[in-house]
Amino acid sequence: ERRATSKVTNLIARCEHLTPHIAEGDKEPEWDGNIYFKAGDSFKRIPVQVKGKECKKKLPNKKTYQVSVSSLKSYLHDGGIVYFVVYLLGDDDIPYYATLAPVDLKRFIKQATGQESIDIPLHRLPDNLEEFEDGMKMFELACKMQVSFEDNPNITLDEAIKRYGN
Repeated sequence: ERRATSKVTNLIARCEHLTPHIAEGDKEPEWDGNIYFKAGDSFKRIPVQVKGKECKKKLPNKKTYQVSVSSLKSYLHDGGIVYFVVYLLGDDDIPYYATLAPVDLKRFIKQATGQESIDIPLHRLPDNLEEFEDGMKMFELACKMQVSFEDNPNITLDEAIKRYGN
């Protein structure tokens, strides 16, 4: 876990406008820390969770991480989270992540239907840290907007067409 946290912290620290505050050896059940950035006169906060996943010889073909439904509900209550998974492969630590905005969290919770956990798809951290930084800023904005309609049910495109027409 410490290796994974160090890897994520070091990567985020290389971003010009992002500041990581991620505790090493953290014992909090749902969050390991936050990413901060300045927007205008205020600071914005993005909650993060970091997990390390040991790999024996190679990366798994399918990059997912199993997250409990109760954790997803906690993340929804907090307005979203960035979930980092660092694959620990010998001396090579390879970071992946998932941005879980309220709409995504609601969808995963709904898909879990009676299960205690669900696999969340992960994406490789981009080599271009400016791209990652921009993505984090857009994610924070999307979460803030989605929280305003958090209590409304998500509907699929097919349901919307049936309900509202073309």
